Amino acid sequence: MRTLAWTAIGAQAAFTIGWVVAGTQQPGYSATRQVVSRLAAGGAAHPWIVTLALLAWAGGFAALAAALPGPLVARGLFAACALLAAALAVLPLDCPSCARSWHHVAHLYASGVLELVLLATPFALRRHIAGAAGLAICALVTLGAAGADHGLWQRVGLLSASAWVVLVAAPLTSARGATPSRRSPRPARPHPAARR
Repeated sequence: MRTLAWTAIGAQAAFTIGWVVAGTQQPGYSATRQVVSRLAAGGAAHPWIVTLALLAWAGGFAALAAALPGPLVARGLFAACALLAAALAVLPLDCPSCARSWHHVAHLYASGVLELVLLATPFALRRHIAGAAGLAICALVTLGAAGADHGLWQRVGLLSASAWVVLVAAPLTSARGATPSRRSPRPARPHPAARR
């Protein structure tokens, strides 16, 4: 469980590093105006970088879903995030001048559903994670979703989503967080007949 939690945390770093590096390798790309998915779209200089980063992100969601000892609903939501993030990787956007294909449209739908599913996770974990922190992350992810066509605001949402995953996974990296505490059993009381 601790290994899975660390995997979930590491995946957030891998995802972030991936889109940062890919942006520096794309001629004419503006991180403040263009979305991350454009770095893996048709005609991109190095689409494999963001594709692998998205797959790593999906793996992080899957690892967190497997590591969570909490409610089944929360685990299912993070598992759904994993599937949707993987869909973003295998269904790239088309080049800006190309006609929209089915995988371009599917990518947009998968992105929107992923945002909604991720926004639901703090409510599923409200008894296990500080509610104020989860709702703050929700607000930032919503802000990023509202500006999904603007690179800067999208990155605010992505960084907020990664921070939320780290916040959920961090307690599971310790022995106390990974294993439910168990009280030592009380010694059995002697049977009344044994006192005679």
